[in-house]
Amino acid sequence: MAYLHNRPSGGVRLVAVCVALLIAFTFGGGNALAQSAQGKAVPVASVGGSSAIRSQTLDQLSSILVFPATNQAGADFDDSATRLAVSVKLKINGVGRYHAVGYAPTLSPIDRAYTVDESLTKADLTPPFINPAKARKVALAVGTDGYLLISLDNGTVNTVDQTVQLTATAQVYSIASDDPLLTVTVTGKAVSSGTTDPLSGVEVRAVENAASKIVAAISPSFAQTSSATSIASAAGSKKMGGVKLMTILLVGLLAAVIIAATHTGNSSSGSSSSSSTTTTTTTTTTTTTGPPSPPSL
Repeated sequence: MAYLHNRPSGGVRLVAVCVALLIAFTFGGGNALAQSAQGKAVPVASVGGSSAIRSQTLDQLSSILVFPATNQAGADFDDSATRLAVSVKLKINGVGRYHAVGYAPTLSPIDRAYTVDESLTKADLTPPFINPAKARKVALAVGTDGYLLISLDNGTVNTVDQTVQLTATAQVYSIASDDPLLTVTVTGKAVSSGTTDPLSGVEVRAVENAASKIVAAISPSFAQTSSATSIASAAGSKKMGGVKLMTILLVGLLAAVIIAATHTGNSSSGSSSSSSTTTTTTTTTTTTTGPPSPPSL
């Protein structure tokens, strides 16, 4: 009987099962979604959306000198051209396949080649960098085995549709040849999300979009990583939504079980009290109303 008295009620067991399911979903199911998303490979074309001619020799490079982008889109896009080259360099290094070095005349190898060795002239260090032979001399001085030339070809800002569109061309060269290993033309686009999203911010996103497409053409693994991250993020959002739903259901169920257990406890207490009272009454009646004792002889 003691075992039956201490045995967990059905409501408690049900709550325990729900808690176990919630934990399994949170730490098991959600992670599985993320792992599944990370394992999906996405073709470069789905991210790059660009026309590219790529030589397999590009895979033999280990380091790339990234020159400032030449702005042919007009003075209004000077900042975008500067930002484009910086973004491409950062994204290349983020992939980890190549080591990208941003051009600057203050780099130690360039400064030494110009002031000490005199292998570089002032003209070699003066933008624009559109001549492969000129850029190759600088790359040789820096010590990279490849270099990247970028041109911001065109830019449009549509104030009616609140959109910005940029067109850029990028070429990757090896120091061993003046023929490009990669030529890619991309279009970066971005749209304003509302009145609190100024066109200056839209232009920045258009630059980032163009930079991502350039890097996807240089290193296809960048496209796969970007897509896997987006899918994993979406999976994580679904997981959090499921967790919130399970939590709400569990709280409601727990409240219902507590209320039911309270009513059950009150009913049991009342039954026990009534039984005890009846027993006491019967005992008293038996003591006072029994037959008289026979007289003593």
